[in-house]
Amino acid sequence: MDRVVGRIAVLGTCLASLFACVAFAASSAAAEGRVVLIGTTNALKDSGVVDFLLEGFVEKSGFSVRVSAREIGAVVVKARKGEVDVVLSDSPAADEALQKEGAVTRRTPFMGSRFVIVGPKADPAHIAGVAKPETALGQILRFHSAFVTRGDDSTAHVRERELMKSAGFDPDSRLDGVYRTGTSMRDSLRVASQRKAYILTDLGTWLTMKNELDLVVLSKPAKPLAIVASILQLDSTRAGRSIELEGAKALEKYLMSLEVQAKIAAFGVDRLGEAPFSPESVP
Repeated sequence: MDRVVGRIAVLGTCLASLFACVAFAASSAAAEGRVVLIGTTNALKDSGVVDFLLEGFVEKSGFSVRVSAREIGAVVVKARKGEVDVVLSDSPAADEALQKEGAVTRRTPFMGSRFVIVGPKADPAHIAGVAKPETALGQILRFHSAFVTRGDDSTAHVRERELMKSAGFDPDSRLDGVYRTGTSMRDSLRVASQRKAYILTDLGTWLTMKNELDLVVLSKPAKPLAIVASILQLDSTRAGRSIELEGAKALEKYLMSLEVQAKIAAFGVDRLGEAPFSPESVP
């Protein structure tokens, strides 16, 4: 009797697996030819993590993807206009603003990272070992040490402004030693290296470039430097076109799966020496 029950249990498990495979194949087939338009930031795209994750999503889901990478301000505009189906954001402030105005119906954090303050090894402002990043940035500005800012609408620039305000400085005023590039983080890091200047950068971009720069990390991990990456589901009624809601929801489910969360934790470790991102939920 026990043997019969055991065989029935095994058969049930096999059938469940078979049905799951059939269902997955059917959903993948139904997605063939359908494109998910994804808006994201340059920082996430440049780190390589977006392409890395989307490669698996395309393979598993059957959806194709088209990625538009911009600074967070431009991404917000696209989200408001419904020009993308889903957003991968690294700016909680922008996320909250979109939620308040109703453009975003759900925000799901899926990974984290952090900003770092890097600068010349000589460290003329003596910020190495300073626990609070706003204090460190305040010392740089008070010493009139060279500091490179992108001065654009990027997530890094927004965070930089917040830190300046916390340090008692007006980010809109003329500050001695501050040089504005108005260009990408990668180009801005090169300028900082040439000028022997400090700069606030995301960890992902820093790790991909550190070997070509004459700069070192001088900040300590702290809450004001934390980066939270989220997937934003958009209100389809606000768009002037049909949003690929099924694909957007499939991407969220994929990113939050235990398999992908584990991939996020391992991403870049072998190539960069450390993980630039951390999973939202550790398997």
